[in-house]
Amino acid sequence: MTIEANLRRAIWKAYHKKCFYCGEDVSWRELHIDHFIPRHLDSDLKREILSDLKLDVDFEFNSLKNLVPSHSSCNTGRKGKLVPKSINIVAGTLLITENQIPKILEIKEKLDLEEKYDENIAQMVAHIEKGYVTPEELYDHLSQDDESFVEAETIEANSARISTKNVMIYCNLPEFPEIHGSLLIAFRSLRIRDCYITFSHLEMVNKLFQGIGSCPESGFREFIVAYNATKECVVQLGNNRFTLSVDIVRQLCELIDKVAPVYINAVKAIESVFKTQNFSYSSNGRFKLLKISRSLWRNILEFAREHDYENGDTEWHIFDGRAAYLKICCEIPQDKVRDYRLFVYPEAEEREIWESFIYPDEEVWLCWEPSFLIDNKEDSVKFKNNIVWDAEYSYQWLKNRLIPVVLEYKKSKQKSFFHNLFKRRKFLMPTFETSDFTLSVISHNILTDIKNIEIMRNWIDEVQIFFATHSRHYLSVESIDGVYKAILLCLNYIKLNQGTLEYINIKLDGNGSLESIIKSVEQKLMDIRNRSSINGSNMEYTLRSLCVMLREGTIANEEKLVLELVFFLNVLGQEYAFLCDLERVRVLA
Repeated sequence: MTIEANLRRAIWKAYHKKCFYCGEDVSWRELHIDHFIPRHLDSDLKREILSDLKLDVDFEFNSLKNLVPSHSSCNTGRKGKLVPKSINIVAGTLLITENQIPKILEIKEKLDLEEKYDENIAQMVAHIEKGYVTPEELYDHLSQDDESFVEAETIEANSARISTKNVMIYCNLPEFPEIHGSLLIAFRSLRIRDCYITFSHLEMVNKLFQGIGSCPESGFREFIVAYNATKECVVQLGNNRFTLSVDIVRQLCELIDKVAPVYINAVKAIESVFKTQNFSYSSNGRFKLLKISRSLWRNILEFAREHDYENGDTEWHIFDGRAAYLKICCEIPQDKVRDYRLFVYPEAEEREIWESFIYPDEEVWLCWEPSFLIDNKEDSVKFKNNIVWDAEYSYQWLKNRLIPVVLEYKKSKQKSFFHNLFKRRKFLMPTFETSDFTLSVISHNILTDIKNIEIMRNWIDEVQIFFATHSRHYLSVESIDGVYKAILLCLNYIKLNQGTLEYINIKLDGNGSLESIIKSVEQKLMDIRNRSSINGSNMEYTLRSLCVMLREGTIANEEKLVLELVFFLNVLGQEYAFLCDLERVRVLA
């Protein structure tokens, strides 16, 4: 008789994998399932045994009550005989086997379920391998969790939520007075579902926004570790490295490209209130206004102590003289209450360790920080009403008011008492040379405002230096296309001397003649149209050549040339302005 595998295994397990006759362990390989009452007894003997055991004449010899596990040797050793011969012992044994039936059935049911499970899993794997269904679709169906992200683009004052069906980005935008925000990314991908990856301001601008605008396969996206157009991509987000499909990676890049300008504009909006756009950012989270000598800083503190607001009522008795930094406390026309208007902190020049042994540390930066003067977003009105002095106003006040007065005051103390400036009352606005300190002012020309060749040349120089310094930025094909067209315009419009021609011949891969240079640029123009993105640093020689032609060539109609250059370089100007904003946000980390 053939016994199905699961029943055979159930009997074996029910009897603890031991031989029913000898009680020793029996392996699966040597297992026999034996009929305790032999099936092949003589018919008369069979009837006699059944009668003695009070069993029905139609007793089923293949029933679980009569099936037991045994060694093959124990089974064949019986030779079809009833062992033992005592009817009482046989009856007692049948009671034991009968009691095992529920356990056998329970084990068999479990084995059947496991087998069915394995069959289902194998079938699902086959469907996935053949492309009939994706793992995500299968999981969604089994878990009844088939709700994708709602495709949306919601921009609010303090947050931005942008999502596709598979990717969602939620950004806490910087909110006055904080200039730092945060970002969260979630995926519907099965491997990382319900995993929320968060990014600080620093991680966002240095990792996620790197290579912004470029396609995933360009290699400019720092978080894409490995890209395979036919398989899955490996991405690194924060401390998490995992694989995503090419389609989901493209969706992620698109969402980052959408949220980045929103985030950058939120930072710019706060800086426009602070008026800090033109000032460098220090490692202590303050804005550098200007750099002065340490001796001048000591003079300023001395002046502040002698003009504590509690010790007099002149227009210069406005300081909290007990502080180790500069604290301005005064009345202003818009606010008749005496209150703090400005805090100025000294910071040493930030140097590498090795530089500290070479350069004398004789200067300090005067740094502006508003954090102790404002509490919440409603306080932005204080800057508009000049109740709290913004960075630009503070800078102008320090440069044009305080420092000249302090220097003149210091000189006056060396004069006789009768010529002291406090008596003359004319010392408040003396002549002062700005060469006595270093300004921390950052400025950029705007392309569309350029009207003459000299400023255009300076702007191109500025762009060239930017991409030479920041080599990780991407430029679109449209932008590069405009640069090459501007080059062709200048080659055809500007008369070049031999030295200039030789220089640009080398930089633009010419063959010695003007015609070969033009042909080389035209070929470059054709080549870029087959590409999706170009590293900005690759344009260094091209921009340098353009600048040299404008500086050393002879131009018949400068005004006309500037107008056409503005037209061709317009896309470059937009991308350069955005990348400058990105670098600005990056240094605010």
